[in-house]
Amino acid sequence: MNKDIKYPDAVVKVYHGYGHTKNLVLYGHVLKGKIFSQKTYTNNAVSNLINLFRLFFIKPLPNAKVKLHWGNQIFYSIAENDGFFKFEWHSDTEVSAGWHNLNVDLLDENEETLTTGEGKIFVPHSTQYGFISDIDDTVLVSHSGTTGKKLWSMLTKNPRSRKTFADVVNFYQLLSKTHTEENVP
Repeated sequence: MNKDIKYPDAVVKVYHGYGHTKNLVLYGHVLKGKIFSQKTYTNNAVSNLINLFRLFFIKPLPNAKVKLHWGNQIFYSIAENDGFFKFEWHSDTEVSAGWHNLNVDLLDENEETLTTGEGKIFVPHSTQYGFISDIDDTVLVSHSGTTGKKLWSMLTKNPRSRKTFADVVNFYQLLSKTHTEENVP
């Protein structure tokens, strides 16, 4: 681990993971500095543009040592140069379907925990399908085929004011229930 990096304001960002019965995967990101978290949303284009630019000043913490707690198991990983880390492991117990909480610690050179990130892992029912997609042009209208409209939407809208495709919520709810209930078309 790089000892000249200052850790007091480091953050462990844990992304939703996935798995099936015993094989699990989790990704995350170790970052320096305070992560900008938008607490209020506005339709003001200038405010949204400033908030977007603030995201570009987050810096990764390269080569950071992280520790994953999973039940009685502990796993270690080292973040890449861009701060991203990955855990891929085999659970020593059968994992039931649903969401499962977990923690990832950032460790110092003495193996002491500096900060902890909380995350979740999803294991689908054996009869369910898993759908993984990005948000733009799958859920949110982003005009990815038209550069001008895409930039206007990205620079002036906040995530809560962007339009979703009609019936997208109903569509994903129906997908998530595929083969889970009797007599559901």
